[in-house]
Amino acid sequence: MDPYARLDWEEKVKEYVANLQAGIRELNKAIPKTPEEQHRVFLLKKQLVDELVAEAMIDGKRDIQVEFRAKIMDQEVRKKLLDFPNDGEIVVRL
Repeated sequence: MDPYARLDWEEKVKEYVANLQAGIRELNKAIPKTPEEQHRVFLLKKQLVDELVAEAMIDGKRDIQVEFRAKIMDQEVRKKLLDFPNDGEIVVRL
């Protein structure tokens, strides 16, 4: 049996994306009242971009290509993927 088949990737990815979308919606709805709150929201958004975006490119036609990455944080899954490239980091180009 394929060792990757038992990892239930589809459900893990769906849950990850749902949680990520919920967090982004909350950040976008935030209405900071003080400069400190504005700065805190800015830092949270920056951290999100830093964590998820590996590279963004705009070509001469103004088309945007973004390379996203996601780190596999589940230790059990990482142990099963010892030979996975990039220390368990997944990179996707859109």
